[in-house]
Amino acid sequence: MNNFQKKIQELGEVEDFEVKNNSLLLFLIGPSLFIFSYFINNFGDDNLRIKGAREFFALLFLIVSILPHIFKKRIKPFFGWMVFLLMLSFTHYLIINLAINNFSVQFLLGFYVFVFGSILLFNNRTFISAFLITIFIHLLQKLTIADIDVLLYKAVLSSFTLLFMFSFISLIGSTIFRKK
Repeated sequence: MNNFQKKIQELGEVEDFEVKNNSLLLFLIGPSLFIFSYFINNFGDDNLRIKGAREFFALLFLIVSILPHIFKKRIKPFFGWMVFLLMLSFTHYLIINLAINNFSVQFLLGFYVFVFGSILLFNNRTFISAFLITIFIHLLQKLTIADIDVLLYKAVLSSFTLLFMFSFISLIGSTIFRKK
C-alpha cells in the first residue's frame, strides 16, 4: 500500500466511541426519517418527492448502522468513509428535494438541522471541508436555477452562508484537539 492509499484509509479510521455513537445515531435517523416524512406528506401542503428515495436512504442508514456490530474491528478503518459518503449523498438528495419543492420552509428547517448534525458526526477537517464545500456549491446551483423570488433566494443563501461560516469556525477548530 503506497503513501496516498494509507492517507486515504487513515481519513476514514474512527475510534471505538465514534463507531458506537455514529452507529446509534444512524440507527435512529432511519425511523426518524420515516416519521418526519410522514408528517410532512400527510399534514403539509402538496409537496413533491422522489418516489422510493426516502425508503432507500432509511434502509441505507439502517445497513450502515448495523455493519459495525456484524464486522466488529474490520469495519473500523472504513466506517468514517461510510458515514461521510452516506451523509453526503443524503444531503445532496435533500437539496434536490428542496429545489423540487421550491425551497419550502418545512424542508429548509429539516435540511439545516441535518446538515449541521451531519457535520458533528465527521471525525476530521477534510471530511468537514469537503462536505460543506460540495453542499454549498450544489445549493447555490439549485438556488440559481430555481424559479423563486429574490427575497427567498437571499434568505436561503444568507442563512446557509451563516451556517457554513459558523461550521468552519467552530467545528474545524475542534478537530485539532483529537489525539493521533
